[in-house]
Amino acid sequence: MFATVFDALWHALRWTWHDPDGYNIVSGPLADITLLGAAYVFVRRHNCHVKGCWRLGRHPVSGTTYIVCRKHHPDDSPTAEQVRAEHLAAGRQSL
Repeated sequence: MFATVFDALWHALRWTWHDPDGYNIVSGPLADITLLGAAYVFVRRHNCHVKGCWRLGRHPVSGTTYIVCRKHHPDDSPTAEQVRAEHLAAGRQSL
């Protein structure tokens, strides 16, 4: 029983001390931890400010510092006619 447990621990942990420069830990678990941490920070920073919503927040709410997703934004989505009218109005103002 002791030999089985020791053998399992030996094979699980031997990569930590067989390489004196530590390359195995840098290229293996440390790289994975770094990538997972970066993904968590990205999602945490750029998600919707509504509690429990994991969508990407890209739309600022007027008068606040909140950034929310399209589902939680208080304004309706603009129609194609509204976008075209604003585009034409902006073109006339620039002349």
